Amino acid sequence: MAIERICNAVYATSGPWLNLARSRHDLTDSGADRARWVAWITALTPPERSVNPDYTHMCVLVGQAKDMLVALLQTLPPCPSVVSVAAGIERRIRRDELTPGTRIRRPALAKELRVPEGHVDLALADLAARGLVEIRASGHAVVTTMERAS
Repeated sequence: MAIERICNAVYATSGPWLNLARSRHDLTDSGADRARWVAWITALTPPERSVNPDYTHMCVLVGQAKDMLVALLQTLPPCPSVVSVAAGIERRIRRDELTPGTRIRRPALAKELRVPEGHVDLALADLAARGLVEIRASGHAVVTTMERAS
């Protein structure tokens, strides 16, 4: 009963922000960014029929609401888009400022670019889909050789 009340409070709290989340989804050109907005919008849209949530569901729901609200705050203007962050990283790769085999240090790059680390993560996911970087099992991103990326 208490868990259900908490879940309903999360839906009520995050509900007013879902339209803004939908607009962020519609405005992004990044596949990785679009996927995270879809996941949050889906998770935070109240179910049509009553469900009996458990403790794990409640904890995940609270975490998703927090993550979405933080992302909305971080994407307020003048924050650059994920696509522009990816373009900046790609320029560095093409200019050999980031050479093949180089491990990309996400926190340092985010600080240097003055963007949230999440933007760097999403940009790297987009670049990995294009073959410019490889996301290793350890989670580290490494610049690939240009032959593989072409």
